[in-house]
Amino acid sequence: SASKWKLPFLIDSVKNSKICIPFIALTETWLKSYIHDAQLTIPNYNLIRSDRHSRVGGGVMLYSHESLPISCIETYDDRYCQLLLCVCEVSKSIISVLYRPPDCPSRNFYNWLTFLSDYINKLSDDYVLSLLGDLNLPIVDWSSNMILSGGTSVQRDSVKYLFEFMSCHLCSQYIHIPTRNSNILDLYICNSEELIIHTSTYDTLLSDHKFIEIFWSFNPCSLRRNEAPTFDTSSFRSLDFSKADFPS
Repeated sequence: SASKWKLPFLIDSVKNSKICIPFIALTETWLKSYIHDAQLTIPNYNLIRSDRHSRVGGGVMLYSHESLPISCIETYDDRYCQLLLCVCEVSKSIISVLYRPPDCPSRNFYNWLTFLSDYINKLSDDYVLSLLGDLNLPIVDWSSNMILSGGTSVQRDSVKYLFEFMSCHLCSQYIHIPTRNSNILDLYICNSEELIIHTSTYDTLLSDHKFIEIFWSFNPCSLRRNEAPTFDTSSFRSLDFSKADFPS
């Protein structure tokens, strides 16, 4: 949960990072309307949240770096599932943070995925889809995309709905290391294999779930700063010595 004692940890993590972190996604935030965004501020980041209003627990939140304009924001809460959606034009991506509780009926999960699909279908195919969240579906072998034996009928139906969604939007799931005990509960679903170069998990005192790090092939925070410099053609600095045949 996003309790006050955890916020300093996130702020320190951002401050001590050697790179600019474009997005920070949190699930099970346990926030209510009387907790204002100003109480959750991370310097240089904007905040989007979707709280669970009628029950304790749940909720999702996304911090995005202030250099990344965010648009088309939508949220969803049906007492069970919460999600938030937004578009980042700099990275040409749809970012979504999701939470499905263990007691979620399969019909609610289906409606949730339908809401997500409708949002995606309104946009052009140019956008990369990045879905992050805790779906509480431990009955999947993600190395083979097979449903394991056991589990409840609700879990099995929910996994089938998820697989149908992933097939429809040409997605794969990229977390293959347990994120809570021996289970993979926290997922990263994306429709661009070229985007992801590395994922990792590590223990944290913040939660009984592991922290997940996802490294893209580019950092949207530094797109402009990474442009190659230009020099006047008459300048010595414009000369290219990379293929020069210097004597040994």
